[in-house]
Amino acid sequence: MQAHFASRLGYVHSTASDELPRAVVLSSRHYFPNSLLRSVNGEIGTLLIERLDSLEVYFSLNTEARANISLLIIGEEFAFELARLDVNQKLWLQSIPVALAYQDVRLPKAVLTTKDVSSLIRSYIPMNVRFDIFISIIQLLVDGGVYIPQEVGSFRAEVNTSNTPKKSSLDGPLSKSARLGALSMREMEVLELIARGKQNKSIAAELDLSEHTVKLHTHNIIHKLRVNNRTGAAALYLSSD
Repeated sequence: MQAHFASRLGYVHSTASDELPRAVVLSSRHYFPNSLLRSVNGEIGTLLIERLDSLEVYFSLNTEARANISLLIIGEEFAFELARLDVNQKLWLQSIPVALAYQDVRLPKAVLTTKDVSSLIRSYIPMNVRFDIFISIIQLLVDGGVYIPQEVGSFRAEVNTSNTPKKSSLDGPLSKSARLGALSMREMEVLELIARGKQNKSIAAELDLSEHTVKLHTHNIIHKLRVNNRTGAAALYLSSD
């Protein structure tokens, strides 16, 4: 498996598939079966997704091969192995999109209270959702977005609140430019169309996305901009700083 994967990612020869973004799942076949990988590859024609069996195999790939991976998905059986990585390995993971796939919400809650692990994970993927929603989440992450389910986000907010010192009176709200700067390129495209009064169906058609993916982007935009709804997001985008 390792040799096959390395040959595909190591640019042994150039094919059309070399231009496609790649996602890697670190998980067992029991948790992430081949049938699921084939289904994802079939649904997202612009993505190649494969599975590796361990973190050791992943880090045995050369730097060029790892740099060609657009998304790293950690299966729940490997979540706490992240804490045992060395400093350089942790720095590498902090530079790329890493998502944790989980069945039981108790796992991400445990991860969020373990700083050595939570600092490496940007997104959380629930495995008990409908397949079309699962596909939309994967597409969102490959496009540079972040996905935090509500059940995880609420608990993360509690953890952050308990660990964050109280702000002084000198700490003001984030500026418009700072909040907009947190958005990905795709989120900015969606926000611009929202500000122009476009509805999800029209945005999906214009950006060649599914409506559900647009909803996920909108959810992220509202969260990152610290507004209550899409109207607030549009108002912030159109306002002067």
